[in-house]
Amino acid sequence: MINTKEYRRIARQCAKTHGVQIGSSWTDEPTGRGWTLPSEPERTVTMEISGTQRQSEKFIEELSIYTKLLAGTQPRLSPSGYLKISATVK
Repeated sequence: MINTKEYRRIARQCAKTHGVQIGSSWTDEPTGRGWTLPSEPERTVTMEISGTQRQSEKFIEELSIYTKLLAGTQPRLSPSGYLKISATVK
């Protein structure tokens, strides 16, 4: 699993390449408890992205390739348009 710091670095790099803007970004506990335990390092990283549909599609495609190769996981686009991925805290 990719860690949160590495994922954000890769996402910013891909966004810059494709002219996509990353707005808000936050980390949630996957079960939605609202609090975390040090023994449970898994988090969901959520990013608000903006750009044209073509820019966003290319950005997500490239980011998916990087994360799939590095960690075997891919980001997903929520119905409300936020980009999400499971990661570990770093």
